[in-house]
Amino acid sequence: MEQVEVINRVDLDCLTEITLEGQNTYLGEVRNFKTNQALEKRIPEDISISWSALPAGGVLKEHYHPCASFLIITEGEGRSLGDTVVDVKAGDVVYIPKWNLHGFEGKGENGFKALSIQFQSTAIFESEEKPETTYFDRESIPLEERQLRIIARDELPSIHEAIVNGQKHCLGTLKNFSSNNILAEAFPKNFSCSWVRLENGQTLSPHTHEEDSMIILTEGEGLFKTDRKFKLEHGDIVVVPKGASHGFSTEEETSF
Repeated sequence: MEQVEVINRVDLDCLTEITLEGQNTYLGEVRNFKTNQALEKRIPEDISISWSALPAGGVLKEHYHPCASFLIITEGEGRSLGDTVVDVKAGDVVYIPKWNLHGFEGKGENGFKALSIQFQSTAIFESEEKPETTYFDRESIPLEERQLRIIARDELPSIHEAIVNGQKHCLGTLKNFSSNNILAEAFPKNFSCSWVRLENGQTLSPHTHEEDSMIILTEGEGLFKTDRKFKLEHGDIVVVPKGASHGFSTEEETSF
């Protein structure tokens, strides 16, 4: 049986700038999951995920992508620039249609951190050869069709328990992205994503899945529980192979 692996954000290669169309472009911080061999092995070829971050006052200049993308704000606050100017904060899922002119600015004391997701093999800003980014105009796409869509975490309905084989199990607070029509339509059928929160001693009992999964700790700390226990920290990526038993818990006055 393959074992669960844990990779922290700081263990991924960090890209802070890139040359695009002859221009040196500041990126803040981009850490592509597929720079890690264990993650590259598990993430399907047609999905790309990166940690992204902009400090307070940091600006990612306006640009376009030929593909739709998602930015899940996990910490802090910022503002979008370009076709849509709107404030974003921790818990927001930002849907960016293809050819939307957009950039971002870090706001508040510490700017923001986020997960960037694209449903294609090449990540945004992966390399200068394939940046999946351009500064050229795409006015042939009507503005109303390329506006950002913001889905706040609090807009998603919560599930707190599930009944399996006649037994009730605590889920903490689970908010499935597919409960939102915009996200359900934009995500491929073989991809699911949820916000999950455990707090104040709550436990998600050990269980298994019939497919590979990843749990990404975007805040707080907790414990991984199966036949062994170990601590999980903010920024950890837990890779769970299909069939591997796994569960999670928090101690009193802690959460993730």
